Amino acid sequence: MVARLLAVAGLPSTTIEDPMHVHGGETGADVQVRIADRSVGVQVTEFCADEGVASPGRGLRATQKRNARQGQFPPAAIPLQHQLTSLRARVSDKIEKARRYTFQQFDEIWLLVAASLADPEAIVSTSFVSLLLTPDDVNSWHDDEMLRRSTYTKAFIHIQVGDMVYHWTPENGWQLIHGVARPQPIGGDLWFKSFLPPFPPRRR
Repeated sequence: MVARLLAVAGLPSTTIEDPMHVHGGETGADVQVRIADRSVGVQVTEFCADEGVASPGRGLRATQKRNARQGQFPPAAIPLQHQLTSLRARVSDKIEKARRYTFQQFDEIWLLVAASLADPEAIVSTSFVSLLLTPDDVNSWHDDEMLRRSTYTKAFIHIQVGDMVYHWTPENGWQLIHGVARPQPIGGDLWFKSFLPPFPPRRR
């Protein structure tokens, strides 16, 4: 997931390693990358579309895993109205867990939230419909101070299907750095009009 983010976002790295192997024990980071002359620890987590809405044992994630083990991939309803609530819950959870570690092995700590994974066993439970959002929506729904008070120097939301990347820094908040945001409607246009293919003229 980290390698894919770096490639999509155009962030050059010289090494991608398992910090457990590098440091011989738990560091709190899932991946260690070297960018320029800095060692960056990255915590990785997966967005779940119904986090905070359904119980963990019966939610989309657990149900999809059970179905996948049985070779079944039935359709499922995704609670789109809760996706920003679920995203905030995921970020908040990682902020709290990061408090357990000093991260002294790294120069920086980043958070990566991966969503809409390109994986048949996870695409439903991790679905994040970016066309329903603008960067302002992401900014307004996240408490900027929550991240400012955290250990993270940068945070990313990578929506894999569609390759959209939102990037957070203390200086600039959340910004869309890769992909196409929902366009603002012009006049009476529908907001999704620019995403539709052109229709041939009607014959009279």
